[in-house]
Amino acid sequence: MCGLFNGLPFAKSTLLVTFVPFFLVFFINLKILILLQKAVNFVFFN
Repeated sequence: MCGLFNGLPFAKSTLLVTFVPFFLVFFINLKILILLQKAVNFVFFN
């Protein structure tokens, strides 16, 4: 059990390193898409 608990922080840090950049890219793309949609609506439906 001790070995399992010692391995947990490493697993967590690996997951963080894997998923944090993915989520950052995902949210940045989402914001860009929303801004583009707002710009298109502003241009075409004004």
